[in-house]
Amino acid sequence: MNSSSRTVFPRGLRYVAGLLAFGLALAACASGVKPSADPSGTGSSVPTTGSPGSGSGTGKASGGTTAKSTPKGSVTPASRGSGPSPVALPWTPSPDVPVEATLSPTCFKRGGLVTITVHTQPKAGIAYIAVYSDNGNGAPKPTGSGYGGNDKGLSNDNGDFISAFTVSLDAPSGPGRVDVIVGWNNMWGYDGPTFTVAGPDGRC
Repeated sequence: MNSSSRTVFPRGLRYVAGLLAFGLALAACASGVKPSADPSGTGSSVPTTGSPGSGSGTGKASGGTTAKSTPKGSVTPASRGSGPSPVALPWTPSPDVPVEATLSPTCFKRGGLVTITVHTQPKAGIAYIAVYSDNGNGAPKPTGSGYGGNDKGLSNDNGDFISAFTVSLDAPSGPGRVDVIVGWNNMWGYDGPTFTVAGPDGRC
């Protein structure tokens, strides 16, 4: 395939798409459906085998993602941004893959624990990444900003998936979004629940 014709994901979505590729491999094993392509748009095939990751089909990612932070007082958190850039999906989400993702809480302080709950098709591959007000993300360093908020797994038989992450002490205050990508039967779904990191006064 000519590289100019490949679909290119934004940086954060490229990372989450890579996570989803592994989730889809697990989904393929569970459903017997072979994924046709890597959602990252690199043109490579999604592997159809692999060892289980954080999602095991129970709907709950084991441990979620915990961001490692420098001890309080030794660094200055990133400055408040105006909000993450709008998501630019390289494909149109399918109506056959509904995705409802919610965060609890939606307003939180640095160092807080956030739970994400996703409801979609059963045994679907799921991956997510948080994007913060300065456009930094939750992927671990050096790939990402290390702010907290990225994981992968499979929805359970009821279509539910639960994960949790800790917000880094270095994360900027202000609005953010979690990009949730779901792959199911060679179709794609998306949701982008929003959140706010509290400022120095503890308010959102």
